[in-house]
Amino acid sequence: MPVPTSSHTQHVVILGGGVIGVTTAVTLARQGYKVTVCARDLPTDSESTGFASPWAGANWATFATKFDYRMQRWEEYTFKQLWNLIPSGHVMELPITVYKSEQGIKDLWHKHLTPNFRNIPGPSSKPGVAGAAFTSVSLSAPDYLGHLHQTALALGVSFVRKSFKSVHEPFQPGQNIPAADLVVNATGLGARKLDGCNDPQVMPIRGQTVVVDAPNVKECIMALDGSYGSESAYIIPRPNGQAILGGCFQVGNWNTDIDYDMGQRILERCFELNNALSPTGKFEDIKVVRHNVGLRPAREGGARLEFEMIEDAESFDEAHPVVHAYGIGPAGYQCSWGMARDVLNLVDDHLKPASSLEMLTSTDNVKQSATTTPRSCPVAPTTTRSRSSSQRWIPQSPIISPQTVLI
Repeated sequence: MPVPTSSHTQHVVILGGGVIGVTTAVTLARQGYKVTVCARDLPTDSESTGFASPWAGANWATFATKFDYRMQRWEEYTFKQLWNLIPSGHVMELPITVYKSEQGIKDLWHKHLTPNFRNIPGPSSKPGVAGAAFTSVSLSAPDYLGHLHQTALALGVSFVRKSFKSVHEPFQPGQNIPAADLVVNATGLGARKLDGCNDPQVMPIRGQTVVVDAPNVKECIMALDGSYGSESAYIIPRPNGQAILGGCFQVGNWNTDIDYDMGQRILERCFELNNALSPTGKFEDIKVVRHNVGLRPAREGGARLEFEMIEDAESFDEAHPVVHAYGIGPAGYQCSWGMARDVLNLVDDHLKPASSLEMLTSTDNVKQSATTTPRSCPVAPTTTRSRSSSQRWIPQSPIISPQTVLI
């Protein structure tokens, strides 16, 4: 997409170079905003354990509970965006089989969205477990993050390796970037210590995976029935011929060291699910590429996405506009475009003249442009924002449960 010819004069600084921050940068830049992404870890840092984005499993399989309509809206919008990227090669179509409790399968909300959705019986060895199969999407997290980075650069987004201690610093002169008119706080786990935010509800969820060469594996299988406690078993094929195997769900664990005993358990459980992980069908011939550990940036009470005017303690007569977008935990990739659209709504509400919000603009057209629904799926009702309710959000949802989480 070419750089927009008409632009806003406002400068938005995004704190955070993960999938939420970079997707938001692309979304804002496409609407003509001047955007700078500042972060300690940038999208090209594919080996960094300082942020979770390079390590994600990154398929689309819902994390939203039955009545979490906000997350459902984010996931639906993102699913459509990712589906439309399949021809580019950055995303691939993927058959998925999920095993959960019988109630968990009944509560799946996306029957209208994902093609070929059908209920299937659970394993005979596990009473009370049921299954569902459908067509979804998958991506290779490091490669996709690189694609987003290149897209943002082509749109004129600047990337600066820089850490801020406070949400107020980007508004001040002398920071080696143009002063911000608005800041987007997409710092993930960093929101816990970022002055002006200091959110004590932010916490890590440790995940561990194993990446293997498995070009013969063409289907995702996810055993999320809770039978492994804080661990689980899933296989996610990627577009590059590899598969990512997992995993675990360790709330509050900051340790990024690899647990090789856990890695062995992951390999054994996943081989039981599909012996095509090995080119010979023998466990000892599985080709391990690497072991991964990532810290999912979660938040007790659910993700925070809201607008806030924050007073500067060093300048009592001044408050700065900040849009918070963090705490999505393991669902960053599959909520990314939906969250970015909501951030755009809040940025527009603050920075655009009030009169322009009542007009039909190119922004409004873009916000409705993702209504393309995957083939064989009925069109879902369009969700529109409520400006009166978009300014503040009170957490309603509990943290995502172990039975639905993968790195």
